[in-house]
Amino acid sequence: MSVEMTIGGNVYRLDKLGYRRARAVLVRVAKVVAPALGQLEGLSLKSLASADVGKAGAALAAGIEHLTDEDLEFVTQAFGDVSSIRMGDGWASLADEAKRGVYFDRAGLAEYFAWLRHAFEVTYGDFFAELRAAAKSKSGDAAPAR
Repeated sequence: MSVEMTIGGNVYRLDKLGYRRARAVLVRVAKVVAPALGQLEGLSLKSLASADVGKAGAALAAGIEHLTDEDLEFVTQAFGDVSSIRMGDGWASLADEAKRGVYFDRAGLAEYFAWLRHAFEVTYGDFFAELRAAAKSKSGDAAPAR
């Protein structure tokens, strides 16, 4: 099932990654994100917004330190293979790296990262919703059963 969304005035069509590709992307991203999450130990989202900027900065630095261009291109290619952009009356695939470069050179980095975030949500949204629900039920934050 395709999801269409407008990002920066352009309409994108996104599909979920298949099982094997989704698993490979998740493992690759987890290896980059895990060190950053370790830096946030003991911080809640509330305290992160108001207090320890140094810890948040360290977490960001840890994530960036482990991010390679190859990692970013791997993820971009995976999502590009299941994405297209409306061009006139038709759709142009984002699978080709050179064409994708032309589109995002024109659209800008903000649109590129917004597309990447939305593509990630299309594939993994239900997975992370389940994780959040499980975490809430273990912490006692879940609504009582009726």
